Amino acid sequence: MGGESLSFIEALSADGPAHDRADKMMLYGQFIGAWDGTVTRYGANGERFDSSAEVHFGWALQGRAIQDVWIVPSRLGRAPGEADKMNGTTLRIYDPQHDNWQITFIDPVRQTHDRMTGRQVGVDIVQEYRDQAGTICQWCFTEIEANSFHWISRVSSDERATWRLTAEYYLRRRKRPEQTQADAALPESAAFDFWQGAWRVTDPNDGKLLGFSKVDRILGGRVLHEQWSGADGYCGESFNIFDKDRRCWHQSWVSDDGTLLLLDGGSVDRAMDLQGAAADGERHRIRWTPQADGSVLQLWEASGDGGASWRLRLAGLYRPV
Repeated sequence: MGGESLSFIEALSADGPAHDRADKMMLYGQFIGAWDGTVTRYGANGERFDSSAEVHFGWALQGRAIQDVWIVPSRLGRAPGEADKMNGTTLRIYDPQHDNWQITFIDPVRQTHDRMTGRQVGVDIVQEYRDQAGTICQWCFTEIEANSFHWISRVSSDERATWRLTAEYYLRRRKRPEQTQADAALPESAAFDFWQGAWRVTDPNDGKLLGFSKVDRILGGRVLHEQWSGADGYCGESFNIFDKDRRCWHQSWVSDDGTLLLLDGGSVDRAMDLQGAAADGERHRIRWTPQADGSVLQLWEASGDGGASWRLRLAGLYRPV
């Protein structure tokens, strides 16, 4: 692709975190996506302002940064002709030398420019700086859940002895369109579409990061192309297609250690179930099952006795990033 065809957005955005700092990047990477909610601002004299809000987080600068946009009121929640009260962006960069985050926020609507550091404190994330008057200002992510969080800003003029709340957001992850009854009528060639997307993959039991997966449609939309980047450095790709002649799904998996795995199967109870034998005769079975919250559970099993018994090789929970 010629350099002249690359857009600004393509140059700025990234599909996931840089591999050399992936674990650290997930402190804020857990918020990747779109969020909707409310904001309340509290004035020093007791005045109060309430509004709708929307927030968007994305990977940036080859995955070495996370950028977000905060919009008040939300574009869908504002009255006709209502102007922006806030439209700002934050750039967050992890600093490995000091094990913290260097953060810059700019809002041209309110003409604000704040620079601060951020780090995890217990189960919360705390960002802190001093304003020109020397007042300590903190922006905190609290009550963090997979699909919601509470954000507060507060100030202290007595070196953290007391705090005054200045604003708070209650935000929930924007839902994907609900699955309709028409899903049941989708052709078999679309049965694996639920796997398409960019994913962060963790152990469903202990939450340990396993890696990142990106699944795109290629070749006119007829092939699902998976790119896997493991947290341990292991990389691989798979090509998945509905074989219209054999009327089944097929996956060809290749990896950087020379592994080739050929699997066949199809949709079973809304899950994708693929099986096949490796060169050493061992049989492999992989099942991908979409979950109600939009995640996908993958179970990879192997059998050395022709399928009489199975042992779990890998369990991974895919969550969108």
